[in-house]
Amino acid sequence: MKDDTENYHVELYLEAYLLWHFGWVMFTSGHRNTVDARMINLARFIAQGNIQSFPQWSWGSAVLAATYRGLCEACTKTSFKQPVFTGCPLLVMLWSYER
Repeated sequence: MKDDTENYHVELYLEAYLLWHFGWVMFTSGHRNTVDARMINLARFIAQGNIQSFPQWSWGSAVLAATYRGLCEACTKTSFKQPVFTGCPLLVMLWSYER
């Protein structure tokens, strides 16, 4: 990004990065190319700097809960030809490395 980039463009870049981070790293889904619609407003609030007016969440608990749910669904659903692991695969890889 250039040094003379306007603040509006910086906010758009940050919002796009946050959506990528939420959709591809923290809360992956089985669709591979979508982000949960609730994350769009959250990314917009963070990019605009409205963090004080937004309720505080426990991000670690949210990622862990999504990963547990993804593991459970991948192990128990048998209707698909190939189960899909959703959640945060990076968290499982780091945990297995540490173990």
